[in-house]
Amino acid sequence: MAILISGIGYFNRRSLLSVQRAISAENKKYLQAGRQKMIDMVADNVGKSVSNQLDSVKVELKEALNNLIEAEKAQVVAEDAQVVAEDANQAKTDFLSRMSHEIRTPINGIVGSLGLINRNKLDIETNEDIDRAILSSDRLLSIVNELLDCSKNDSFEIEYQNQPFKLIDLCHETINRMNPLATAKGLFLVFNPLNDNFDSINQQRIGDEQKINQVLINLISNAIKFTEKGTVNLNLIFDNSSNNVLFQVIDTGIGIIDSKKDYIFEEFSQIDDKNNRKNGGTGLGLSICKKFVEGMGGEIRINSKFGIGSTFEFDLELLPYERKEFLTALVVDDDEINRQVAKRYLEKLEVKVELAENGQIAIEKEKNNGYDIIFMDLQMPEIDGFETTRLIREFNKNIRIVALTASLVGDVKEDCLKSGMNGFLGKPFRLSEIQSEIDAVTN
Repeated sequence: MAILISGIGYFNRRSLLSVQRAISAENKKYLQAGRQKMIDMVADNVGKSVSNQLDSVKVELKEALNNLIEAEKAQVVAEDAQVVAEDANQAKTDFLSRMSHEIRTPINGIVGSLGLINRNKLDIETNEDIDRAILSSDRLLSIVNELLDCSKNDSFEIEYQNQPFKLIDLCHETINRMNPLATAKGLFLVFNPLNDNFDSINQQRIGDEQKINQVLINLISNAIKFTEKGTVNLNLIFDNSSNNVLFQVIDTGIGIIDSKKDYIFEEFSQIDDKNNRKNGGTGLGLSICKKFVEGMGGEIRINSKFGIGSTFEFDLELLPYERKEFLTALVVDDDEINRQVAKRYLEKLEVKVELAENGQIAIEKEKNNGYDIIFMDLQMPEIDGFETTRLIREFNKNIRIVALTASLVGDVKEDCLKSGMNGFLGKPFRLSEIQSEIDAVTN
C-alpha cells in the first residue's frame, strides 16, 4: 500500500512537471510570438516615422534647392546689373572728362590771356571792358565747375590739394574780380584782413587754393546778388597760435528767414524763386561750398536776420610754407594758345621756358637739353601725355613732370601719378597755382 501510494505520488509529480513544462513551452511560444509582433509593430512604426521624416526632409531639401537656385539667379541678375551700372558710370566718366577738357581748354585761354594783360598802360574805359570780360569768364567757369562737381558727387570722391599759395593775394584777386559786379549795383565791396601781424598775413599757406577761391566767389556772388544797397565785406581773421583762418562774408542784403536756414546748403535749394529768376544761378553754389569746406576739414555756418543781412563764415587750418625755386621748364601742349599762356605765366615766376607741341618733340628736347620740370598736357595726338611720360622715364627717372590738363573728372589725377608724374595742374590755372605746384613737387 505504501508502495502504491508512493508510486501514485511519483506519477503525480512527473505529470505535474510535464504539465508545467508544457505550459512553459507554450508561454515561450506565446512570448516569442508577442515579442515578434511587438518587434514588427515597433519596426513598422519606426519605419513609418522615418519615412515621414524623410518625406519632410525631401520637401525641405527641395525648397532649399529652389531657394538656392533663385538666389543664384538673383546673384547673376545683380552681377549683370552691376556690370551695366559700372559701364554706365564709366561712360559718364568718359563723357564728363571729354566735356571738362573741351570746355576748360578755351576758358583757360580766355582767363589766362586776360590775366596777362598789362593794364597799367590802358585807359579807364578799356580797363572796364577787361573787368567785364574777366567777370564774365569767372562766372562761366564757376557755373561749369558747379555742374561738373555736382555730376562728380554722385559717384566720385572729390580730390583736395595741399599746395602752397599766398592767401592774401587770392583774396585781393577775388575782390578785384567781383568788384565790377558790386559796382554795377552801387555796392561797396571791401576786403578786411583783420590781423596786426603783417608777416602772418603775407606768408604762404598750404591748402587747396582753387577750392577756397570757388567758395569765396560763390559766397560773395550770392551776397552781391541779394543785396540792393550797402556793403559786402570779406573779413579774413588769422589765429597765429593754431594756424586757423576764419573767412567771413558779410552783407546788408535781404537776409534769410529762420525756416529757410535748415536747408539753405542743400542741392538745388533756392531762397526765393522770384529773386532767383531775377538774379539767376544754378542753386548748386552753397551746397558745393559746404562740400568743399567740410572736405578741407572746416565748417561753414550762417548767421542771418531777415531784412537786415547775412554772415556766411567758414574756418580752415592753413599751415605756413616756404617756397623754393626752379630754373628751367618745358611746356608740352598741342594747343598753341595754352602753350603761350603757360609760358608767360612761368616767365613771370622767372623760370626759363621752352615749348613743345607734341610728345615726340618733348622727348627729343628733354634728351638734348634736360629741364628742371616738364608741364605735360594729357590729351595730345599721336603720343599722349601718359605715353610721353613713360618714354621720358626710360632715360630720365628723376625729371619732375606735372600733368597739365583740362580733364578733371574721374581718376585722372590718380592715373597721372601712377604713370610716373609728380604733380597735377588743372586748366584753367592761375599764376599762384603754377607756383604752388612747382613748390609742391620739390618736397
